[in-house]
Amino acid sequence: MTFDCYGTLIDTKPIYDAIADIAKKNELDSKDALNIYVSYEIGLCMANHIVLMIS
Repeated sequence: MTFDCYGTLIDTKPIYDAIADIAKKNELDSKDALNIYVSYEIGLCMANHIVLMIS
């Protein structure tokens, strides 16, 4: 679960599941793909001064 820039609570599991599925279909490591996505998401939030809570 995380909060978007408006403070709305978002269930990120479907997003993470979709990324993992795409990675597997392309014979990539799903954990690596998720880590890349999360790093990118955090970078975007930091660049825009948005607080992101990941659990």
